Amino acid sequence: MITRPKVKSVRFVNFTSGEKAPVNTLRWDVNGTDLGIPVYSAKENALWLFYGDTFATPLPSDVNWRGTVIGKTHNFDFSRGVMYSGFVPDDDGNALGLIVHHKSDNEEYYERTKICQGAVETDGVMYAFYESIRHWGEPGYWDVNYSGAIKSRDGGKTWQRVYDLTWTADKDKYRDVVKRLAEEDVDMQPSGVTVDVDKHFCPAFGQMYPIYGKDGYVYVYGRRGGRQYGATIARVAEQNIERFDEYEYYVNDNGVRSWVKGADGLAAINAHERESYVVDLPVSNFSVAYNNYLGGWIAMYYKPARGIVMRVAPTPYGPFGDETDVLLPSEKLPCGKIGLYGGFTHELMSANAGKTIYFIASQWNTEAYCSELFELCFE
Repeated sequence: MITRPKVKSVRFVNFTSGEKAPVNTLRWDVNGTDLGIPVYSAKENALWLFYGDTFATPLPSDVNWRGTVIGKTHNFDFSRGVMYSGFVPDDDGNALGLIVHHKSDNEEYYERTKICQGAVETDGVMYAFYESIRHWGEPGYWDVNYSGAIKSRDGGKTWQRVYDLTWTADKDKYRDVVKRLAEEDVDMQPSGVTVDVDKHFCPAFGQMYPIYGKDGYVYVYGRRGGRQYGATIARVAEQNIERFDEYEYYVNDNGVRSWVKGADGLAAINAHERESYVVDLPVSNFSVAYNNYLGGWIAMYYKPARGIVMRVAPTPYGPFGDETDVLLPSEKLPCGKIGLYGGFTHELMSANAGKTIYFIASQWNTEAYCSELFELCFE
């Protein structure tokens, strides 16, 4: 286990969208947005930033509401902010919504939105993992229909479903809804593909965040919908990323940790979810990135009632050490003192050989709906 890192300072750098950002994103019709999950594309030598629900207005509205948009930067100096090269455009030059959603609360298509929670590029193909959100509850609470994956070979301009990569979150009350939605294509049309709701049932992977582990594996962190649960983990050999049955789940069965593949792995993680957390509850939106200075993997996330914290492990699957003190106290927030979530970083969002890192956090309150870039320096 790696010693808990000591943090010297944290400062607000800049906003990542809107007219206050160093690159004004209104030209792409991007104003209020959240998340900002960084993913490296070796094919383009660029960081793609996956934003969540995005609007043409500063606060959420129905004005050009898109579920996920992608900004790109080829500039890895984040000391002044995110210097965009552009956003993946639609036919009108505005930021493209990756995957359309029903925006519905009726019983046939009970889906409020689809949000990408992470992506990974393998062999020049970008795979984005998203959640279909059925219902928004109180702040920090939401219900998931299923998590799925889409892929792009052309820089994010067009996307196709990978139907085998489906993890269903309900097989009882909303079974028919989940099946209907999981079998749609990216344009919400019936695909003719059959998804077995029972075979793919695994609520622990209602939200999925993938990373490349530097060892030939893609690691995928899973969480239930909301911000009240811990994170489990699965892995798959990079060349098998599209094969559902090749995923292995890191299971703790009576104190014994092991990787269990396929149907046996799903059954094991369903039976031992709580014991199998690699990052203990509660974990909100989070990211994991290797850091050269610390010599390990940083897990950064928002912990309800505390703030954004960080833990470090020698491998992507742990063991993760003790949490740091709160990295981002409320007095350092630029838009009021409430509504914080996120904590998204990447190995390439660093300077001084990893002694300085940059991360993105979000705020949503009556004053603002935005993502913000921060700089953190270790002692």
